[in-house]
Amino acid sequence: MPEANFMKSARALNLLDLYTPTIRSQLLDDQAFLNEFGLTVKTKISFGGSSAPFDRKTLYEAVRLAFDDETKEFPISDLDDGQWTVGYQSSPSPLINLSRAVGATSTISHLVLLHPSADIRLASFTKEAARVNLPREAIDNWAAILAKSSLSNDEVGDLIEDLANTPRVVFDRILGDFRAERGTVETLVPNSPDYFARLVGASSNNEDFSHFLKHDLSRFICDLLSDQSLEHASDAMLLGAHSGVSKLVGEMLGSNFPAVDLVDWITEYGDPIAKVTVFEALISRASDNSRLSDSFAKLVVSMAPSADQDQGAEFKLLSACFTLVCGTMAQMRLLAEKPPFWRRLAALAQASLIVRAVIATGGDFDSFSTWAMDSGSATFLLQGLVDMRLEPRWPPDLVMPGQMRAEIIGRFINASAQVAVELEGTSVGAALVAGTTGLLESIITPRMYFPGPLEGASQPALPVTSEILSALESALDTNRITVADLKGIANTSLLLSWPEDLGGKIANALARSDYVLESTGEDDHLFGTLYGLCCAAAAFRQRALAEALIIVVRKLRVEEPGKLSIELAFRLYMMAAASEQDFVGWCDMVGRLLCDLAFREITKIEAAQLFQNVIGLCHLVPELWATCGQAEAALRGILEI
Repeated sequence: MPEANFMKSARALNLLDLYTPTIRSQLLDDQAFLNEFGLTVKTKISFGGSSAPFDRKTLYEAVRLAFDDETKEFPISDLDDGQWTVGYQSSPSPLINLSRAVGATSTISHLVLLHPSADIRLASFTKEAARVNLPREAIDNWAAILAKSSLSNDEVGDLIEDLANTPRVVFDRILGDFRAERGTVETLVPNSPDYFARLVGASSNNEDFSHFLKHDLSRFICDLLSDQSLEHASDAMLLGAHSGVSKLVGEMLGSNFPAVDLVDWITEYGDPIAKVTVFEALISRASDNSRLSDSFAKLVVSMAPSADQDQGAEFKLLSACFTLVCGTMAQMRLLAEKPPFWRRLAALAQASLIVRAVIATGGDFDSFSTWAMDSGSATFLLQGLVDMRLEPRWPPDLVMPGQMRAEIIGRFINASAQVAVELEGTSVGAALVAGTTGLLESIITPRMYFPGPLEGASQPALPVTSEILSALESALDTNRITVADLKGIANTSLLLSWPEDLGGKIANALARSDYVLESTGEDDHLFGTLYGLCCAAAAFRQRALAEALIIVVRKLRVEEPGKLSIELAFRLYMMAAASEQDFVGWCDMVGRLLCDLAFREITKIEAAQLFQNVIGLCHLVPELWATCGQAEAALRGILEI
């Protein structure tokens, strides 16, 4: 029997090595699993930048001995056989001192949570919870546990992990890594749903962003700003990916709030989203406050282009960090059940946190941006195409730095226009219109009015003009249709709403032209025109238009493959598939389209590109294996793998 038990444990250990680190960690945290296979886990614990871990059980036993006799220090060895002592001091505040036999002493406050006195445990916990801004629900839960009895080793580990799973601690950890010239994706993007709920507020079955903003997010911001502190106000600025958040923040910051201090801090250390959020929230107070006006003038200058500053560097960094966070979350399938707007809000807030850390440590914007974009872009693109089924008005290409800059500067311009009269004669008013270097002159483009990352499910406020429709209808009456005929209407797909029958009319015109979109010396606009039409087919759920465009793309790939690479064809197919909102119908459509690409004549290089996309999609949406399996098998045959 003992030998049988040994073999059972050995097989379990061998199988654990086959799982990913995340799954392996979850299994080792499952006490029922450990009991079933006769396994025990030796937990290691380390502090700060020390490379020497301790056996948790041994360390905690030494700490408990120190509580019993404050006058003594108790020897302990780390797992590298380094010699340490553990001691306890009760005043001026309870602390555990961890000292090397030769070297400095580290003070560790959270180990006081092991103290036998409930009052001391609770006092230590309350202080630490306030420092890291632990949510009220978690505070109440742990306070009740701490009041009853001393914590077990596992409970202490859970509590320390919970305290560390907060934006304040994660930011400090990122800062520490950057200052030490190290850093990992695991640090930058915590694999924890609870962490992101603490960052942007939990979502309770919100169907769209407007509902979330009105209910859950409003309550979250209200709780965050309840103490009117600068620290929590700067945290609130992380949430400003939508101007509606700025309005809430402005309403919740009282008249006595130190607005000048907040604006000055954000001007020097803040990210682009924080800058536009504080501007929208508090600019109305600048007309009768000269100090605040001067502070806003400096903020505006920091956003406007200048000869000696790469003004786009911060937007490139924000775009790259957003891509990294979104792509990493998608790869881990973290928060996959949440609506796209909530995941993007969480990702933008975390990206802004990373940007602040890069600014605070004087990091190299360009090299970090390049690394972050390269690390996350492939999965980000696939997840963005998947999310278009639910929120079709935000295609993933809108993450590019130029578009982010256009959106944020557009918000500055709109907020300025609302108080233009009041700002006349003020320093910030002058900064806004300071010739060609003024913020209001820095960018005027229709892209300012494209939907933002949280507006993918929204509908355009304005319809297509009658002039555009009249010009289009005359072109659609012929049996020959060109890129030039459709370029104009395609460009409106993210800006203006279409009549319900317009997609059908374009589809019929394409059918009459035998699904040939002729060029008139404007071949460089072919993909852009098809892209805009596919956006419209998705945004307005124009299935007939989507099917017509699929045939156009197919004919181009067969007859003129040089005009449309397989990667671009894949993107157009995925965007067209987003015209089908029903999940089962969408899975069927994606499978059909990927099989269409895979079973046609393609090169090995094209097959390799498509294979990576198929595997990536099926990882993000496992249900696609049922409809994309044939495409995957065909591509494996071409690649001989």
